[in-house]
Amino acid sequence: MRLSLVRLSSTASGALKSALYIPGSQSSVVVRTVLPDLNSAKVFGDGEDSMEKNLHARGTSSEQLGVDLKRVAEGLERLVSTKATGAKLDEEHAVIVQKLKSEIAKSEPNQDLVANFKSDLAEIKQRRKAGNQERWTLEESVVLPFLKLPNRLHEKTPLGQEPEVDFVSDVAEPSPSSAFRSHLDHPGVVKSSVPNTNRFFVKDPTLSKLECDLGWRAQDFLQERNLADHIACPDLARSVVVEGFDPLSFGDPRSAYALKETSDFGDLISGLGTHLVGGASELGIASYLIKNAVINPQTLPITFSSNGRQYLPPSKDDVEEPSSLFNTGQMSAVGLLSVSTSAEDMMQQFEELKLALNDFYRQLNVNFRVVRIPAAQLSFSESHRIAVQMFSTSCDQYQTVASLSVYDDYVSDRLQIKYEDGNKKFRSCFLLGGTFINITRAIAAMIENGHLGTQPQK
Repeated sequence: MRLSLVRLSSTASGALKSALYIPGSQSSVVVRTVLPDLNSAKVFGDGEDSMEKNLHARGTSSEQLGVDLKRVAEGLERLVSTKATGAKLDEEHAVIVQKLKSEIAKSEPNQDLVANFKSDLAEIKQRRKAGNQERWTLEESVVLPFLKLPNRLHEKTPLGQEPEVDFVSDVAEPSPSSAFRSHLDHPGVVKSSVPNTNRFFVKDPTLSKLECDLGWRAQDFLQERNLADHIACPDLARSVVVEGFDPLSFGDPRSAYALKETSDFGDLISGLGTHLVGGASELGIASYLIKNAVINPQTLPITFSSNGRQYLPPSKDDVEEPSSLFNTGQMSAVGLLSVSTSAEDMMQQFEELKLALNDFYRQLNVNFRVVRIPAAQLSFSESHRIAVQMFSTSCDQYQTVASLSVYDDYVSDRLQIKYEDGNKKFRSCFLLGGTFINITRAIAAMIENGHLGTQPQK
């Protein structure tokens, strides 16, 4: 069974366009993992014009995405109608089947009536078939483009091109004599010997100890303040999870490292791919929650933290920049994912975690700033993001060492992350996610800013 499943779900079986949503025409070939909520009112907001403004603020347009907004909006309405018609046919079918069984069970069934019932069932079958064809066509032409559209933008998200500074801390007095112009000049920073990789790592005992210490310190800080429950998460995530957080990721090798096809999972465009993301990533943490429901909503809001690795393939910008600890493919980090039942609770968690980030980096006695990231630099799933940044002398710019993103219920709608309300109805959770500290980048910035004390000898 395993081998036949892989064969059927390979790229040879047809050109899938999404791992998140498998159209009905291909659902017998690739199993549907989740069925995203298709709430056009949430995504379109005040209409097609508001979505176009959203896309413009993010530096793109519906034309660049290849999405006809009017056609998508009308198609979703038609899809709802076809599903309602299909449900009605199912009810009619069940009633006629029951009548047919009752008639056949009689000692002397009325053959004309039996024939009529069978004729009605045959007609329903044809109507179902026609309805399925229309629905499958709509799923491919409307649903797949719809799932590419971004989240709403938060009112505090800047619409310009540059980050807006919220806070600047100048708590430390760097020692120029202990600072390196570039962290790569530090003898404890070593480039990987693996050919054609951009991996760097710390080898110096002092830096290795600092790497562990920063992770434990962040973990203890979050737990002592009752801000997060620490969990261990998998390093791997399926393609459906990646696409749940990144609508434009399917088939793009730059979105997440993809594992080579094996007998256990497919390739990058099979719909069944597996990706190396790291247990400290939002994707790794979110994997625990997908297709699960929080039955006791009184436990929410809750924030999970995970101390481990994050794996990031080179972006377009990274390709143009020299390789360093700031863009290495494997980083140590402490990741976060916060789950709430409402937008109000989510934003309260956001403010608490934002304050915690300020306090934590003050305690580290390093210079940093907190900025709000502009819409043009957000992923499509984010409505808002703040970042903690430290200055890099080697790059002559600020580097992000922590971030906190607002996802609202956008990701939960896509990945079926639910809670059960008081009326026993399942509703989408509201999510925050981010990195409390990217340890690898923080160490690089601390080296360059002279925050590590005496400069070691080469």
